[in-house]
Amino acid sequence: MKPISDLSWSTAANGTFAAITASDATFTSGASASNGTAAQVFFRTSWLSDFTSASNAPGTYSLPIVFTLTAP
Repeated sequence: MKPISDLSWSTAANGTFAAITASDATFTSGASASNGTAAQVFFRTSWLSDFTSASNAPGTYSLPIVFTLTAP
């Protein structure tokens, strides 16, 4: 089973990635978030170099991600 701690996200492909947690996180905010430009999100999975590790087991995994839009 792949733990949530092996997953991270960023708003840039080569940006700084933050751990995905069960807590809320701000994806984007402010005037630049509403100028009609598409907002992008990138996800990264970390893998242990020990391929016999249970967290590297092949399988089908899922994790619901909820995006909530709010207006001032």
